[in-house]
Amino acid sequence: MAKMIKCKVCGEMVAKDAHTCPHCGARLKRGGGFLSVVFKFLIAPAILFIIYWSYVNYTYRRAVKDTMDAYVKAVDEASNSYVEAVNEVSNAYTEAVGEYSNAYAEAATEVSNAYAEAATEVSNSYAKAAGELSNAYTEAADETASAAAETVSKAADASAEAVSEAADAAAEAVTEAAGIPAETTSAEPEKSATEAEQSGARAEQNQSNGYQEIYEKYAQQIRGATPVLIEEYKQEAAENTSGIMGLATISTSKVTKLATIQTTGTAEMATYMYSHGGSYSDYEEWAKKLYAVYEEEAQKITDLYMNQ
Repeated sequence: MAKMIKCKVCGEMVAKDAHTCPHCGARLKRGGGFLSVVFKFLIAPAILFIIYWSYVNYTYRRAVKDTMDAYVKAVDEASNSYVEAVNEVSNAYTEAVGEYSNAYAEAATEVSNAYAEAATEVSNSYAKAAGELSNAYTEAADETASAAAETVSKAADASAEAVSEAADAAAEAVTEAAGIPAETTSAEPEKSATEAEQSGARAEQNQSNGYQEIYEKYAQQIRGATPVLIEEYKQEAAENTSGIMGLATISTSKVTKLATIQTTGTAEMATYMYSHGGSYSDYEEWAKKLYAVYEEEAQKITDLYMNQ
């Protein structure tokens, strides 16, 4: 018995292999055979897969694009934040360096001013003491010189008078004994005056030589001590932990050692002046020369400190 199917138009049962419905005459659709099977099981699934893959690929690409856009945006924001942070740090560092530099310059200026004031006070005190000493010495020297001059003058007058009387008596006795006219000469007194002048010149030269020996002695000590003190300053400055004030203290201690040598030399010149009765102007001249050597060598240490 043939297989029956239902007509889709009138709903009556008809044979499966019939081309038309014997009841209503409607044309019956038949299966497509092999091509229909191929379409149903190969082509249609392939089309559906392609459509699905295209959708998935589109969705994936869209997600990747969104992710990349978000990543680029985040990188840009992070980069901007980093640049801003770097700028802030750089500005803060520049400001801190500027403040430190200003504070350092102010401290250096204050130390330099304090050092200059102290040096000026010491110099003024030294000049005042030297002036007082000079005045006292001058007064004592003037009094001693006046008294000595007066005594010498009296002794010279008495001696000259006695010599004159003795010479006159001797000349008269010789004249009377030999019948030779009396002649008076003054060659011997002139010779004595010349010898006195030469003696004074030699004494003045000896005093000058004495001051020069003292000057050369202490000037050599000051110049010889300067390189050693500079090396000591460099070593102590390298270990300094007290900043600019520590460097100032080290520099002052080295300059003080040179000042001690100079002061000792000046005192020895003063002692020489008192012991040999020299003039204060000679002492002052050589003392200033020694002080000039001290200033020149001390400036080398001070320059080293100021450069640092």
